[in-house]
Amino acid sequence: MSFKRMTPEEMHEYLLQQGFLRVRQLADDSWIGVLKLAFTTSVCMDIDEVSPFRYRWCFADPSEAHHFFETAVDYDEVPTKRDSLKGHRYRGEPLLREKDEFGFNKW
Repeated sequence: MSFKRMTPEEMHEYLLQQGFLRVRQLADDSWIGVLKLAFTTSVCMDIDEVSPFRYRWCFADPSEAHHFFETAVDYDEVPTKRDSLKGHRYRGEPLLREKDEFGFNKW
């Protein structure tokens, strides 16, 4: 299946069938979606045919995940509201680096 051959409506429907709770297309034509994981709610950025995300942000609080989903403008955006952020997964270099109270990398 080629994403490039799908209309935006077909793509939207296809991603919902794959388990995403919500999906939308950004202005640059990339797709983002909200996915419920075992212990977190994630926002998957830049969904493509190879992987369900180029970057995935995992939140303990679903409302923070939905806020980020609703306000994101670019696929490489870093969430500003991230009190419940539990981690992130990515290809390449991380967009966010944080230290814990002991000075170790959180992720």
